[in-house]
Amino acid sequence: MDEKLLISLIGLAVSVATFFIGRLAARQTVGEKNGYLASDIGYIKAGIDDLKTEIRALKIEMAEISTRLARVEESTKQAHKRIDELNKDK
Repeated sequence: MDEKLLISLIGLAVSVATFFIGRLAARQTVGEKNGYLASDIGYIKAGIDDLKTEIRALKIEMAEISTRLARVEESTKQAHKRIDELNKDK
Protein backbone atom coordinates (compact mmCIF):
# COMPACT_ATOMS: atom_id res chain seq x y z
CA MET A 1 0.00 0.00 0.00
CA ASP A 2 2.89 2.35 0.60
CA GLU A 3 3.94 2.00 -3.05
CA LYS A 4 0.47 2.91 -4.27
CA LEU A 5 0.40 5.93 -1.98
CA LEU A 6 3.86 7.01 -3.12
CA ILE A 7 2.88 6.65 -6.81
CA SER A 8 -0.33 8.59 -6.17
CA LEU A 9 1.56 11.40 -4.43
CA ILE A 10 4.15 11.54 -7.22
CA GLY A 11 1.33 11.64 -9.80
CA LEU A 12 -0.38 14.40 -7.83
CA ALA A 13 2.88 16.38 -7.60
CA VAL A 14 3.51 16.01 -11.35
CA SER A 15 -0.07 17.09 -12.10
CA VAL A 16 0.19 20.15 -9.88
CA ALA A 17 3.59 21.07 -11.36
CA THR A 18 2.26 20.64 -14.90
CA PHE A 19 -0.76 22.78 -14.08
CA PHE A 20 1.35 25.65 -12.72
CA ILE A 21 3.85 25.44 -15.60
CA GLY A 22 0.92 25.58 -18.04
CA ARG A 23 -0.47 28.63 -16.26
CA LEU A 24 2.89 30.39 -16.42
CA ALA A 25 3.23 29.62 -20.13
CA ALA A 26 -0.32 30.85 -20.80
CA ARG A 27 0.34 33.99 -18.79
CA GLN A 28 3.51 34.64 -20.79
CA THR A 29 1.65 34.15 -24.08
CA VAL A 30 -1.10 36.52 -22.98
CA GLY A 31 1.54 39.03 -21.89
CA GLU A 32 3.26 38.83 -25.27
CA LYS A 33 -0.04 39.32 -27.08
CA ASN A 34 -0.85 42.31 -24.90
CA GLY A 35 2.61 43.73 -25.59
CA TYR A 36 2.12 43.37 -29.33
CA LEU A 37 -1.30 45.00 -29.09
CA ALA A 38 0.09 47.87 -27.05
CA SER A 39 2.88 48.47 -29.55
CA ASP A 40 0.44 48.29 -32.46
CA ILE A 41 -1.88 50.75 -30.75
CA GLY A 42 1.06 53.07 -30.13
CA TYR A 43 2.01 52.84 -33.81
CA ILE A 44 -1.56 53.60 -34.89
CA LYS A 45 -1.74 56.54 -32.47
CA ALA A 46 1.50 57.98 -33.83
CA GLY A 47 0.14 57.61 -37.37
CA ILE A 48 -3.07 59.41 -36.42
CA ASP A 49 -1.07 62.21 -34.80
CA ASP A 50 0.96 62.55 -38.02
CA LEU A 51 -2.24 62.70 -40.06
CA LYS A 52 -3.69 65.38 -37.79
CA THR A 53 -0.55 67.47 -38.24
CA GLU A 54 -0.72 67.06 -42.02
CA ILE A 55 -4.42 67.97 -42.07
CA ARG A 56 -3.71 71.16 -40.10
CA ALA A 57 -0.98 72.08 -42.57
CA LEU A 58 -3.31 71.38 -45.50
CA LYS A 59 -6.02 73.57 -43.95
CA ILE A 60 -3.54 76.43 -43.68
CA GLU A 61 -2.45 75.91 -47.29
CA MET A 62 -6.07 75.81 -48.46
CA ALA A 63 -6.81 79.07 -46.66
CA GLU A 64 -3.78 80.69 -48.30
CA ILE A 65 -4.78 79.37 -51.72
CA SER A 66 -8.33 80.58 -51.21
CA THR A 67 -7.06 84.07 -50.36
CA ARG A 68 -4.78 84.11 -53.39
CA LEU A 69 -7.61 82.89 -55.63
CA ALA A 70 -9.87 85.69 -54.41
CA ARG A 71 -7.14 88.21 -55.26
CA VAL A 72 -6.68 86.69 -58.72
CA GLU A 73 -10.42 86.79 -59.36
CA GLU A 74 -10.56 90.45 -58.35
CA SER A 75 -7.56 91.23 -60.54
CA THR A 76 -9.19 89.38 -63.44
CA LYS A 77 -12.39 91.38 -63.03
CA GLN A 78 -10.43 94.61 -63.10
CA ALA A 79 -8.51 93.47 -66.17
CA HIS A 80 -11.76 92.62 -67.96
CA LYS A 81 -13.17 96.05 -67.12
CA ARG A 82 -10.08 97.71 -68.55
CA ILE A 83 -10.26 95.54 -71.67
CA ASP A 84 -13.95 96.36 -72.10
CA GLU A 85 -13.13 100.10 -71.74
CA LEU A 86 -10.38 99.79 -74.34
CA ASN A 87 -12.75 98.00 -76.71
CA LYS A 88 -15.38 100.75 -76.27
CA ASP A 89 -12.83 103.42 -77.15
CA LYS A 90 -12.08 101.80 -80.49
